[in-house]
Amino acid sequence: MSEAAIQVAILTRLRAFSGLTDLLAAGAASITDYKPQSGTPEDDGPFPYVTIGDDEHLPWDTDTSDGLESDLRIHVWSRIRSRMPVKLIQAQVKAALQHHDLFIGGGAVSVLLYFDGSNVTPDPDGKTHHGIQTFRLLTDEAD
Repeated sequence: MSEAAIQVAILTRLRAFSGLTDLLAAGAASITDYKPQSGTPEDDGPFPYVTIGDDEHLPWDTDTSDGLESDLRIHVWSRIRSRMPVKLIQAQVKAALQHHDLFIGGGAVSVLLYFDGSNVTPDPDGKTHHGIQTFRLLTDEAD
């Protein structure tokens, strides 16, 4: 199992969750692993959108199989004055991932995926609200 395969599984799950994609500017295309750029410094692309952020992975092996314990960060970006749109999008991200079984390329399966916390803050640009959610994922090689 690879860290890249975990990212693909998370992206696939979020992009397939209509409760989330219905709230985003460009639907499933608004869920990426990079911050979209429109080409001008004043505009970072269509808002709101979701990005897969930094992750950390530690061994979670047993005597008979290899696994990973992963901390995942999901970012939400909005330029609507209120923080409410970010919180509504975060609720859908949580609904998409909380306790969902992921089948990860290479024969791994998620053992546990749960919400670990969130925050919403104004970005230094003065125009953007930025939400960060963390999730914990335990994976194990499938038999």
